[in-house]
Amino acid sequence: FKRQIVEKIVKKHGLSYDKDRGLGLEEFFTIYDCTVHQWRAEDLISGEIEGVRVSFSNFYAAKMVKKKNNTETVVQFQGVLFEADFNKKLSSITQIAHVNSRNLAVCRQKANMDDVRFEEIFDVYTTDQIGARYALSPALMENFTLLCLRLDAPVNAVLKDSQIFIAVETWRDDFEPDIRKSLINNETIALYESEIASFTQIVKELNLNRKIW
Repeated sequence: FKRQIVEKIVKKHGLSYDKDRGLGLEEFFTIYDCTVHQWRAEDLISGEIEGVRVSFSNFYAAKMVKKKNNTETVVQFQGVLFEADFNKKLSSITQIAHVNSRNLAVCRQKANMDDVRFEEIFDVYTTDQIGARYALSPALMENFTLLCLRLDAPVNAVLKDSQIFIAVETWRDDFEPDIRKSLINNETIALYESEIASFTQIVKELNLNRKIW
């Protein structure tokens, strides 16, 4: 299914697909700070969208907690990790933290932004207050709010150097076939096309292809 259906959908977007690879712990720990005993990443989609280099994949991380009579698996994260070029060269680090997320690598000073709706959903942490306002333009804050509402899931991001790292907490195994449904009918294929497109759209929605220096 992945080779015949998912790979063809990905190629329609001019991107590459590798079902056995994904983004790694380095990208995960850019956003999160938690104990991880088990992790896996797969369904790597990568390439360029409107001149912006982008990679995203499924990611799962869990820790093992010893109980009196057994060991329990506690899922720390399940969703999609996304990495792309950012259109500004940053000398500071800025974090967009969803208010309902946990295990985030928050070790910076809080920055108060001027977008009321954005601040209802996100907290911003940064190594430099001026740098945070340079990284987060009013348009980017508005677009990030709309992205979170469209995906209907907590979204977190870190902006550093010339990159943006995004984690979408879907709490499901994305890009996987549902064996309860026919995998060859048009409705099922359309669902996978929509799911993949929902992540490729991030480049355009956040204006990552807009070159501002």
